[in-house]
Amino acid sequence: MKYLKLFFRLLLGLFMTYAGFSHLTFNRLEFVAQVPTWLQFSESFTDFVVLASGVVEIALGLGMLLLWKKKAVVRITLTEPPVGKRKQYDKNGEEMKWGRME
Repeated sequence: MKYLKLFFRLLLGLFMTYAGFSHLTFNRLEFVAQVPTWLQFSESFTDFVVLASGVVEIALGLGMLLLWKKKAVVRITLTEPPVGKRKQYDKNGEEMKWGRME
């Protein structure tokens, strides 16, 4: 059981690092569409929010990969309540049918 938990912890760290990398590069427009409207003060600030969340996600992913012996540090960081919105939108501004928390 110990090795199974370790495997999934490392797998989650890889996925989070990949998602953070995609925030910064090839999937940027998809993530810009996910920024809540109350946080979109300007186009450059919205881009900053996406880039900053990508950096945080990379840091958390690498933390899960490299600090696997210090589980409490990563666990406390990941259990903070996320600020999200109720509906998800694609890059054209159309509502997705499979959005979270509907």
